[in-house]
This record gives sequence, structure tokens and C-alpha cells, in this order.
Amino acid sequence: MPETKILPAKKSIVSGLQVEMTRIARGSNVREHALMPDSRSRAVGRWLRDENDISDLLNYLHVLDHAPLGFLMKKPQGELELVRERTFSLSRDLIEPDLLCDLDAQAGKRRLSYRGRFDLYAQVHDRPWAVVEVKLGAEAHGWQFPLYDAWCDVDSETLPSVPLERRFIFAIDDGQLGSREGWTRIALKDVLSGWLDSPSPAAAALAADSTEYLARLLQVAHGPANTVGSSKLADRFKVRLLYQDLERHLVGTPLAPGSTKSGIGQANLSVFDEGRNLHLEVERSDRAKPDAAFKLNFFVDAPTMEKALTKAKHLEDEIKPSSVQVALGDAGHAIDWQRTGSGFRDLRSSDRKRFYGYTPEDTRWSMLGTRLLFRTDVTLPQMSTTIIAASKYLLSIGAKGQPDDAGFAEEQSE
Repeated sequence: MPETKILPAKKSIVSGLQVEMTRIARGSNVREHALMPDSRSRAVGRWLRDENDISDLLNYLHVLDHAPLGFLMKKPQGELELVRERTFSLSRDLIEPDLLCDLDAQAGKRRLSYRGRFDLYAQVHDRPWAVVEVKLGAEAHGWQFPLYDAWCDVDSETLPSVPLERRFIFAIDDGQLGSREGWTRIALKDVLSGWLDSPSPAAAALAADSTEYLARLLQVAHGPANTVGSSKLADRFKVRLLYQDLERHLVGTPLAPGSTKSGIGQANLSVFDEGRNLHLEVERSDRAKPDAAFKLNFFVDAPTMEKALTKAKHLEDEIKPSSVQVALGDAGHAIDWQRTGSGFRDLRSSDRKRFYGYTPEDTRWSMLGTRLLFRTDVTLPQMSTTIIAASKYLLSIGAKGQPDDAGFAEEQSE
């Protein structure tokens, strides 16, 4: 990187900034950043809102100092070039037949090729070396990773393969739950900490503030739902923690949990009984309010509103708030039962407004059912206990006799 020339008139300003960055970078993280002012915390948070922001930050840090990612990806300093949003296209003859069949089914037609995009792509002398997918709330979904693997496995003179040990997921944590098998999952805080002792004052300062900010978010995520400092990113941490706990309790069941939303959208935890198209959904009740109560939705799904309504009416006795309250028992103490009016909208109505949910105006599928609200001060362990109990109840609903589900089992598209 060419040396930046500093004009004499501005030298004092820039030098002062460099001194401040050096002071931040060399100070004790705990001592210096425990007192990081809210204004600075908010500014740092703007760099860490979603996968794109974080990928941009990592790319910039790599420009400032090549060593950390070079070490992580097993390449000497200075040889590794990082590319943002590297798109690729795979022709049909390079895709395994089973995967190709699934991709065609998902696309609804026979495509000549399929495209993908890596968040970060590392190359050496214009040849692929490593790939990175940044994940916050979302886990592996659809055929994203199979397509990545298909591209990485291509081995030709012009396009050498990317070994499995150089395929990375940078995520909220380093847990393997929900990860792509074989990929190396590393917590973002651990990736960023590689620049804490960087000889670049700017890189060290950015890394110090970013790791401190992520540590704060994790502390908020462990706290009550209405903790001061709650944000969309903190909620993704909370959802990930809930996801990990839930996954351990659903081993051996037909239920499939997943944190399904990322980007700047809401952190969302869903639990599916895919055989019966029943699911739970947990997210904030108001996207605009980070301290709003979390909601717990019980949904029946169908490709049309009419089919969803028929199914919801059939299961009405099982999914109405009073039945759920009995089923949850002590685990229901985390729910604000005084606000069950947000469940069924109008029991006297026979149309779709009879149930809370989403119709094709909002999504391709209709999801109808009931909504319950957690207490605003609910703790993480309390939420986890309730969600686990609700998931087990969902399984019991799915085991009951139901009308013919022909047509209900069509694949749900994200």
C-alpha cells in the first residue's frame, strides 16, 4: 500500500488522531473500553450491523495489516489479496446430479448455470486460496453451501480447488451447531482480535473497539429482554444462544430449529415440524423498538390461505392461548398471559382474521395461528425453558390426527 502523503497544514490534526489511535490500541482493553462513551459505541455499532458491514470492516482491516488473515489462512504476509462479494457461476456439467436436481426444483425451471457469491474471497496471484462466509443470525440455508462446495471442489488448470480446511465461516460464536460440515467456524471476536497488536494504529484501534462492542452485545444478550442497549445485533446474539440450547434438546425429534433471518432484518428463531408444516416463531413484537416484548407464534402453514385456514380451524383447540398455557405449565410463567388478546383476533369471525398470522400479501405461504407475548423483563434462561416446552408441545400437536395434508408438504421457500 503506497505511503500516504500528509500536507503540512493538516499534519497536526492527523498526528493527533494517530496518537489517540495508538493510545487506544496499546491500552488495556478492559480498562480503556469499559468507559467507552455511548457516542463511540453507537459509531462502532454502525460498522457491525450486518454481514455486509462486517465483511467491509474485515476487508479494510486486511488492507491496513495483511498479517492476521494471512496467518489465519496459512499464507505469509503480503501475498494474500482479499476480494469483497466475489460472484461465481457454475455450469450444469460442474454440478453433481443430485444437487442439480434440487437446484432446478428450487428455481422452478432448468437453468443453464447457477450463481453464488462469497462474502470474502482470498486469492494469491489471481488464483483462489480461501473463501469466507460471514454469518450473524442466519445459519446455512437452502443450497447455499452445497453450491459453494461445488465451486470450491472444481479443480482445473485455470481454477484450482479450495481445500476444505480453507473454507471459513466467521460467525457470532465458534459453536458447530448449524454450521456447514467441514467448514472452519471462527467467532468474529476471535477473528478481530488478530489485529489488537497490529503495528497499524488504525487497525489496532478498530479491532479493540469492535471486540469490546461485541463483548458488550453478548452481555446484553445474556440479560433480560428489555436490557438497556438491546439492538438488532444483540438480538442475533440472543437468538443464537437460544438456538444452541434448543438444538441440544431436540436431538432425535422430527423438529428442525433454525435462526432464519439475517442482514438488517429481525433476529428470528423458528422451529419446524416439516412433516406437518407446523412451526413456532420467536422474534421481537415490534421491529422499530429494540426493547419491545418478544412474541411466540404458533403457526400452521399452507401454500394457500384457504388451506391454512382449514387447518387452523381444525387445530384451533390445540393452539389457542388457554390450551398452550395448560400445556406449558410452569414453563409458561415467562409469558404475559394478560396480553393474550394478541392471540386470536376475533373468535366470532370465520375469515382469515380469525387467526393471527401472515397471508400471501406478506409471504408466499399463509401462516395462521396464535401469538403470545413474553414478559418484557424475561431472562434468557426463562425464554429458553419456554421455547423448549413449546417445541415439545408442537410435536404433540403434530402427532394428533389431522385432515389430509396433501399439498401441504410443498417446500417452504425462505
